Amino acid sequence: MEIPGDMRDPTLAVLLTPDPVSGTEVSEPPKPVVTVDLDGAAGLVSSGEQEGKSHWYLTILPSGVRSANVIVSPGKDAAGWKGKAYAWLLAGRERQMGTVSVEIAGTATPRPMPPLVRDASIERVQVNMGELAITSGVIDRAGR
Repeated sequence: MEIPGDMRDPTLAVLLTPDPVSGTEVSEPPKPVVTVDLDGAAGLVSSGEQEGKSHWYLTILPSGVRSANVIVSPGKDAAGWKGKAYAWLLAGRERQMGTVSVEIAGTATPRPMPPLVRDASIERVQVNMGELAITSGVIDRAGR
């Protein structure tokens, strides 16, 4: 993949969602171990829980042409892991902005506005990179 130099904080985001475990007393399947091989070196992976049993795994990407391999291994004391992986590229990009002037007749009453979550000059970029079904380390391509 190629990450343009004007992207801010480009991040590979992988959401892992386990398939339901049937016929067992285990209510929550063990979390898998996720590593990222970024251009032949170990990438730093941070994780966070999503509501339910899904988990996000994030890796910051430098700009340029990059190769990233996500390795999903069964967790501690687990025989395997089965579920789906959804991959996204997240980044910010500076918007091209200008000024608009408007003349109004009379007086305008200013209205309160909600606070901005992020800088208005930064556009959020999200690219869906595909979906995979994973069974005990065997990957079946199901997305793009």
